[in-house]
Amino acid sequence: MQHLKEREATEEKEKLKRIQDATEAERVTMLPFTEKAEQLAAQLKSTLIPMITTELKKISKHKTTCLEKFVVGGSWASAKIAEALCIVFHDNESFAPVSLHANDIDVYHEKLTDDNTKELGVQFS
Repeated sequence: MQHLKEREATEEKEKLKRIQDATEAERVTMLPFTEKAEQLAAQLKSTLIPMITTELKKISKHKTTCLEKFVVGGSWASAKIAEALCIVFHDNESFAPVSLHANDIDVYHEKLTDDNTKELGVQFS
């Protein structure tokens, strides 16, 4: 009985080791793609932030609202992201640029929460 338990434990350890090896091999295979994605995400962020900062400061300092916390969405946000993507990928032949236009900025405020069961649940990241 003890021998059977030891064999089962050994088989379980070997199975776990195979899974770990396969997971590590997959991670190594994906590493160049992950690193490139992280690099492009950083470029997108560093391009986008200066493009939107002025408008976001205007919203936060508006004398009527004085919003400290708010979420911006809609066509303006999409247009700014598309504009930043065009800058980041300007030399990428496989990228098809998109030009979006917006005439307003959708601002969501009041009680923001990351609780998905609430009416205005927001994924903060």
